[in-house]
Amino acid sequence: MSQSSSRLKNFFKPLLIVMIGMGIFASLRATRPDAKIKPVTESPLIVDVQKAVAQDTPIIIEAQGTTVPAQKIELRSEVTGRLVWKSESLLPGG
Repeated sequence: MSQSSSRLKNFFKPLLIVMIGMGIFASLRATRPDAKIKPVTESPLIVDVQKAVAQDTPIIIEAQGTTVPAQKIELRSEVTGRLVWKSESLLPGG
């Protein structure tokens, strides 16, 4: 009889815990305060509006320092032959 008694205890313990939890939940729900309803007041938005006009504005940036290229390349011809003319813009810094 002790084995069946321990089985009953093991069955009813979780059931008792669930019932106690439901009782606490019901009592908290019954004693909760009612929500206060406040009337909604609409306040107008205060906004300044300006029309955007496209215009050319020069931007002057004054700075000092040394510029460093992101990449260094070496310009070579892909064909063999004699160089007859070279543009001024191909000079370093040109």
